[in-house]
Amino acid sequence: MPKIIDNLSEKLIREAHRQVMESGYAALNIRSVAKNCGVGVGTVYNYFPSKDALVAAFLVEDWMGRLDTIRRAAGSSSCIDPALEAIYRVLREFYRDHSTLFRDFALSSPAPSPRYHEILRSQISDILRPFCPDDFTALFVSEAMLVWSVAGTPLAQISGIIHKIV
Repeated sequence: MPKIIDNLSEKLIREAHRQVMESGYAALNIRSVAKNCGVGVGTVYNYFPSKDALVAAFLVEDWMGRLDTIRRAAGSSSCIDPALEAIYRVLREFYRDHSTLFRDFALSSPAPSPRYHEILRSQISDILRPFCPDDFTALFVSEAMLVWSVAGTPLAQISGIIHKIV
């Protein structure tokens, strides 16, 4: 009879995250995740088809929580500044918290699909849309926030430019 492990998907995600934070993306392997969770390798593949899917699971989970933080900050104001501040802070923190993973991943895998960038831009533009005159401006401002915040451009400089646009 197969053993039943409560919340196995969550345990696998947590273990993968722990290993990536301790040893980096390149050192992560499905065999060690399975062993530390007390399951067979095949069981891990029943939940996640690849190492990248397992890593994506904890990145997406983290990002969605942070996106909620941005939505709350933006939703409580009638001006764009709190939204810009929250977007900037969250993007900087997310990049900082996962920068080693992003670098490791870039060195060991082909370039990520531009689709991921489009999704992030769309999520951010949805938040900015109420503060912008049209959809194009919201997309343009969200792209600027993605690029400039990760590059470390100071928020005051970004805000000054965006206020001229919106």
